[in-house]
Amino acid sequence: MQTAYAIMDVAFEPAVSAGPLHSIALAAVIVSLLFTGIYILFVNKRKANHIKTELKETKKKMDQAKKKKDEKQMKALMGQMLKIQHQQMMLSIKPMIVSLLFVGVIFSWLSFMYGDVSVPVVDGAGEFKRSDFTDTIGLAGEGSGMIVSFTGGVPATKIGQTVEISDVLWELEYKEDIRGRIQKITGADKTEGIVFKNIEAKFNVPFSEKKVSWLWLYIIVSFPVTMVSRKVLGVD
Repeated sequence: MQTAYAIMDVAFEPAVSAGPLHSIALAAVIVSLLFTGIYILFVNKRKANHIKTELKETKKKMDQAKKKKDEKQMKALMGQMLKIQHQQMMLSIKPMIVSLLFVGVIFSWLSFMYGDVSVPVVDGAGEFKRSDFTDTIGLAGEGSGMIVSFTGGVPATKIGQTVEISDVLWELEYKEDIRGRIQKITGADKTEGIVFKNIEAKFNVPFSEKKVSWLWLYIIVSFPVTMVSRKVLGVD
């Protein structure tokens, strides 16, 4: 994965230099166009249009059968519709798998670049890890007076304040239970910890005081780009 990250760093270097907003927006545009391009390459458009037309006609016949209360015909048409929908699904599987491979790499890189870092703390100590940077942290004090200390030269910082680590500005947040959703479901032991919030990758929502993460920015940009690109290129 580190090799993939290195390639992404080189490919997105100009956008990364311009700031998180530009690189995340660019990634969203590229992935949206990639989705559309992969669909065009891997899907037989003539067959896809035929399936779409057949599905539409079958639905129309279903509506007519409902009006006539012809249960025998409705049952037959339902079986036909399920068969057509299965064909439609099989047609989409290959481009979906190929797309997910690209998305997995890009999302992983975006999360690495702009995501928060959660550090479990056990017996007052934890380990901050990001790329090739690792530092042991200590947690002392109570309430608003909690202080996080570092062993690698980073200055001790109070909870709620910011600190620069590995050229990124982080805001420290204490959590009594730092377990993720999956860990809670699987019954992992409750653990306190520190969330290092990447404040450089938090974006203001227009006409609001709220801020959103890199993921929401990605969704906001990618949705209209995907809709427009599919419309322009004739992908239904």
